[in-house]
Amino acid sequence: MCGFIGSINEYLGEDKLNLINHRGPDESGFIEENIGGSVVRLGHVRFSIQDLTSAGSQPMSTDCGNYTIILMVKSIII
Repeated sequence: MCGFIGSINEYLGEDKLNLINHRGPDESGFIEENIGGSVVRLGHVRFSIQDLTSAGSQPMSTDCGNYTIILMVKSIII
């Protein structure tokens, strides 16, 4: 399992990311960007199961820095 947290124009720091650390104790990432006059903050905690390398670290940004994403996959087993 992994977890993510985000906010727009509200404080969101590492202390808030620690609240969901149980969802992904292996690694965490945090980004803060000013977009169109708003402050967007995204955080991600990772539980490494399949990709044990740093290639799976999130948030992921393009080389030019114009785009950043956090991916979340939800599986339901019936």
